[in-house]
Amino acid sequence: MSTNALWIPTTVMQMPIVQIQLGLLHVHVSKGTAVMVSRVQVRLSLQVEKSFPTYLDVDECATNDHNCDVNGSCTNNVGSFACACNLGYSGDGRTCTNINECAPGGSNTCHANAACADTIGSYSCACRDGYSGDGRSCTDIDECATNTDNCHSDSICTNNIGSFVCTCNSGYAGDGVACSNINECTVESDNCSIDADCTDTTGSFTCKCHDGYIGDGVTCTDVDECSINMFFQHNCDANGSCTNTIGSFSCACNTGYDGDGVTCANVDECTLETHNCDTNADCTDTVGAWTCACINGYQGNGVTCTDVDECSINTDNSDPNASCTNNVGSFACTCNDGYSGDGVTCVNVNECATSDANSCDVNADCTDTIGSYTCTCVAGYQGDGINCTDVDECTTNTDNCDPNATCTNNVGSFSCACNIGYAGDGVACANVDECTLDTDSCDVNADCTDTIGSYGCTCVAGYQGDGRNCTDVDECTTDTDNCDPNASCTNTIGSFTCACNAGYEGTGTSCTGMIFVTYFIPIK
Repeated sequence: MSTNALWIPTTVMQMPIVQIQLGLLHVHVSKGTAVMVSRVQVRLSLQVEKSFPTYLDVDECATNDHNCDVNGSCTNNVGSFACACNLGYSGDGRTCTNINECAPGGSNTCHANAACADTIGSYSCACRDGYSGDGRSCTDIDECATNTDNCHSDSICTNNIGSFVCTCNSGYAGDGVACSNINECTVESDNCSIDADCTDTTGSFTCKCHDGYIGDGVTCTDVDECSINMFFQHNCDANGSCTNTIGSFSCACNTGYDGDGVTCANVDECTLETHNCDTNADCTDTVGAWTCACINGYQGNGVTCTDVDECSINTDNSDPNASCTNNVGSFACTCNDGYSGDGVTCVNVNECATSDANSCDVNADCTDTIGSYTCTCVAGYQGDGINCTDVDECTTNTDNCDPNATCTNNVGSFSCACNIGYAGDGVACANVDECTLDTDSCDVNADCTDTIGSYGCTCVAGYQGDGRNCTDVDECTTDTDNCDPNASCTNTIGSFTCACNAGYEGTGTSCTGMIFVTYFIPIK
């Protein structure tokens, strides 16, 4: 049955004829017959031979005349209505309560690795820490792959389902989140030889054999300095003999030489020019041999000498505030910008001495520094010193004006002026007593009362107004007098008078009746 219908019962006792015209459809209704007419745009033409009552269904849902819960829906029926709770609520429709889908056994669809949060009429799902997704579908987050772990840089991150673990690398100790270097040499956990030195490094250690030994530090063997083509060579004279010892060696001069084996007397090869020194080296005769030493500006073993870059190895004598340029066999020094001199000695240049030597703003102070200068905006200006703009002290509240003063910004400064009702220099403002100075605008029939920064006017008794304009109050007319009921009130300017009526006496504010006594005197 349609919920929007026209119900027309015919209850007449006789046989009336009712004609309902629906478009081209004609319906005849007789006694005891009911017709349902769909709510459409129709024209009704009723011809009733005898009147009878008609009834129209009320849509309580449309007119809000139902008692359904705010969290329920209303459905109109013919002659009534029905209520049903909305999704997420339970009840009879007239009373609806929220359903907690997150309760044990609830109807939520959250993932096993998600947290369910009940809301009014619904619920939400959020994946737990270590998982990602929309809450209904949650997948493990690989914190190690996404670099969202908190493992130390010297540790290894291992992903677990819903989490991760951190493990310090070899050579480090800690919980993986914080890892510190292990000094294997101090704790004696190294594997260095007894004939080697252990040196701790970050995350590890190194072993180096003592002088006179060779090996990887873990295994060290004695070096035979006397053997040919060994990495370590003895310092015996070329005309001497070498004898190996454990961890060292000894030298003895050969026949024909005199000395300790390290130095053996021989001819002067330098004088005879039989040496092999480089042309840029000096030859020095030694006992049984000679030595070659590269001259200043060159380096090498003396037999081969190459130019020394004094600038690179910092053997030049350039001033710390100069730049060094290498030349073949020598170098040159040049003072840096902001300094002057010969490069060996450089002194600071005062750029602030002349305005064209600095780029400071005209409203900035130039301060010379070692090798440069700085610019600082003067008071009342702001900027980087190269560009300075006016500071509006009034807007930035950096002025010192009195709270009862007005601040006016000027270029590079500001001024203060006391507000109306105050006097002073603007930095300090005091209240002005307009009543004492007679600068108020109160009426002559008003009292002036000074206030902070202003004054007030109040009409005196017997007058009314705003204090600046006061008019006489007619106490007699307004019944604000205190005359006796048996007295007459007369208004005066600013006041009134009272006079007892005839037959009464008193002050006017208090009147009493006069007593008249009549005596009858008999006449004889």
